Amino acid sequence: MSMLFLSFLIISSPNRVYIEIENGDGCEEVAKKLYESEAIRQPVLFAVWARITGNDKRIKAGRYEFETPCGLRNALRKIVEGETVDIKVTIPEGTNIFDIAEIFQTNTGMDSVEFINLARDSSLLDRFGINAPTLEGFLFPDTYFAFDSIPPERVINMMIKRFFELFDSTMLAKMDSLGFTLNEIVTLASLIQSEAKVKEEMSIISSVYHNRLARGRRLESCPTILYILPERKNKLLYMDLTVDSPYNTYTHPGLPPGAICNPSKDAILAALYPAKTDYLYFVAKGDGTHIFSRTHKEHINAKKGIGATD
Repeated sequence: MSMLFLSFLIISSPNRVYIEIENGDGCEEVAKKLYESEAIRQPVLFAVWARITGNDKRIKAGRYEFETPCGLRNALRKIVEGETVDIKVTIPEGTNIFDIAEIFQTNTGMDSVEFINLARDSSLLDRFGINAPTLEGFLFPDTYFAFDSIPPERVINMMIKRFFELFDSTMLAKMDSLGFTLNEIVTLASLIQSEAKVKEEMSIISSVYHNRLARGRRLESCPTILYILPERKNKLLYMDLTVDSPYNTYTHPGLPPGAICNPSKDAILAALYPAKTDYLYFVAKGDGTHIFSRTHKEHINAKKGIGATD
């Protein structure tokens, strides 16, 4: 008897299905997804009920788990109250593709190696219309909702989509007026992001880079060296500044070939709208802010004043 009863419980237990509701999905599209997953049996009635109750405008995007069948009232309640099974993943500003891969792997079990390979895949870059060495710089730092073992390509699609939602027509027009390409603006923004510790200094740091670029001066940005070194360092040595790479802004004039991190909206805006200064140098004070100088002599004195040796 006990074995028969156990078998009955196993056979009668409901199945669990998962559906993903995306931003912009209307109640008909949601009803279709629920019906095709067998969570509900009457999609037309679901859509009608959602409208009658005024819940058709309250549907929340996300990944949902349902028992089959769930019933249309219960299904609607879940998606209106936002009972998702998503995993919240926050990508900090200034992280690079390796950092992002590690964060998503830790939080969701995503394949980090595949993620990095895809971020360097030229065919994927072509598909997005991005003319850059890698997707570095275009993976917008933000909070995302993912799920266990999310495919790396899905993560990339989410992050690229968020970037192009941010980079609007006004930004494109400003970029064109400056004579920069999209990759160049994103690359410049990544340098600003890597140097700036306080938002208020971003446009000033941007002005230094713009001034140097206009004069044909090397940018001499330490973060570009840190990006290409095989191991992470807190302090650079003079020998590090001679490393052979097009990303070495101490030996190569102009911008590096691509971004060195994924910049925030503030950094991108700073790249597009630099402050009006005649600064050519800056040195970190050690408290997150910088001293800005117009001449090399001023710069040397500023470094001496704070005890900097490089």
